[in-house]
Amino acid sequence: NRGRGRHTRSGGGRGAMVPRCRGALGVAARALPHLRAWVAGPARSLPPTAVPAIAGGHRELTTSAEASGASAKKRRKKRPSPEVEAMKMRSLVPSVGGVPGAPGLGGVASLDGIASSSTPQNRRERFEGDLFYDRVIPALRYFYEVHSHLNVHKLYTVPDEPPVPEDIRGFALGKRVDNIRARGDFVKSDPGKLDALLSLGGASPAQRFVWKSKQWVFDHQIVPALRYFKRKHGHLIVPRDYVTPEFEKDLEPHVRLFALGSVSHDMRNKAKGFYLDQQPERVALLDQLGFPWETTSFEKWELRDVPAMEWFKKKHGHLAVPTTFILPDGKEAAESGLPRIAAGVAFGLRCVQIRKRLNAGLLDTRVERKLTSMGFPENLQDAFLRRVVFPAVTYFVAKHGHLRFHSRRQAGLYAVPADTIEVPRFAQGLRLGEVFFGAVRPGAEAFAGGIGLWDGKGCGSTSQRLARYDALEAVVRFAAAKYAEETGTAAAAWDDGFADTLRFVRERCER
Repeated sequence: NRGRGRHTRSGGGRGAMVPRCRGALGVAARALPHLRAWVAGPARSLPPTAVPAIAGGHRELTTSAEASGASAKKRRKKRPSPEVEAMKMRSLVPSVGGVPGAPGLGGVASLDGIASSSTPQNRRERFEGDLFYDRVIPALRYFYEVHSHLNVHKLYTVPDEPPVPEDIRGFALGKRVDNIRARGDFVKSDPGKLDALLSLGGASPAQRFVWKSKQWVFDHQIVPALRYFKRKHGHLIVPRDYVTPEFEKDLEPHVRLFALGSVSHDMRNKAKGFYLDQQPERVALLDQLGFPWETTSFEKWELRDVPAMEWFKKKHGHLAVPTTFILPDGKEAAESGLPRIAAGVAFGLRCVQIRKRLNAGLLDTRVERKLTSMGFPENLQDAFLRRVVFPAVTYFVAKHGHLRFHSRRQAGLYAVPADTIEVPRFAQGLRLGEVFFGAVRPGAEAFAGGIGLWDGKGCGSTSQRLARYDALEAVVRFAAAKYAEETGTAAAAWDDGFADTLRFVRERCER
């Protein structure tokens, strides 16, 4: 007895209680009327119409086994109410506020053509006509008019509002189409219906009825969108939030507003396997297009950073890129020969990131070797001192025989002459007064590293600053000897011509 004491009170007398039973006792009760009488008790026998349920889960039993069996058979054949049927057929796609759907539908139109709308409480009566010709075909025609393709998602439900034709409002088209694809509903044994289905859509294969949804998405959305992106940008490193333009004439309507960035990211995720799981021919096609499977570092490095560094070095003669430097954009970038992926990039900040990762040992070994071969500076201050300050100081001392300035104003006014072959072009115009007594603040395209040379933020430890001073003093002594050799005249005395300026620099380094 699974009733566990749960009873039903009948109207046959005061306190007439009969336990509700399931299992073997319930089966026996349906077959043996006298068992019901025994359960109810002789003194409290109930009218035949008032005998409560004993078996099968709280349904009423008739007074005879034959009537009980007929009643059970009738219940099994009973069709669900229109409300229950409508609940089964409704779409499972939730309404999302604020997302634009198809024009005039008030629902959501997604990449796969999913549209959802509110379901009214009062549903129409169950449809009794020809479901295929009166519902499926008109709904497919409506879907094609709105979305320009027939790749109906299995959760799609026709919106239940104007201007949708009244006969197909709220129709669960996605469920019917999914059954046609999987089981051949309506068309498996009826060539006429199959011909009617295949006649829908436009002239393009992308506009015909879709039997394999994922294959259609790959062939007619992913591949065309990737080709369009490559034509526009010259590469396939698609940003994750990229969506194809809505009004691009070069794209078919079903390729517009396609979330190519999200799909590309998912295809690279081997754990998800979207569109590519056990599909080697698709992988081969993406390889032919040049689709990058790893975009975190090396792919961007080869496509963007290396060409940009080569371009900058060719133009400026070094790779000490100022932090504020931005690569040309638009027509200027095209004329300069930069790849389109590098146009408008904040290249100075990118070099700062690369330098930090280089000093932390986080770069790929291939990247490190390339940086070394190109002369990328690991430390901007050391590079500035070696490649800018030393040639300028050597030129000044070798020409004048001293490093003496009567005032800081005089030092600030002196600049290395332009077109001087003794110094590199990025050192021409350097003001030595700024080097010794201030800080060299480079322009947008000058050699970076003058700030923090002797003191200040980013100048390094005291031992590093003193090492720079020692190197500067050695260069000054070498230049004085060169002056004496070339002119035949001894350079100024050390205390008179060099000591004051170098003493000030050393004091800065010891702060």
